[in-house]
Amino acid sequence: MRDEAELIAPASEGLHSLELVGAMIYSTWINDTVELPLDSTVYEKVMRGKIAQSKPREVVQTTAKVDMSKSYR
Repeated sequence: MRDEAELIAPASEGLHSLELVGAMIYSTWINDTVELPLDSTVYEKVMRGKIAQSKPREVVQTTAKVDMSKSYR
């Protein structure tokens, strides 16, 4: 741990957040409400179908220059 500081929240809480986000996405895909805990087998099946149907987006070239040097310590 950096500087021996205590964690604000345990990792398990982060996993709950990810499950909630997955449930919201899945609910949108099926246009229905879902129950938690999310059925990971069904979610994965639907997600793999979405991946199989997806197509690469057109790559847009940009010439914008962004200085991020002050964003990091």
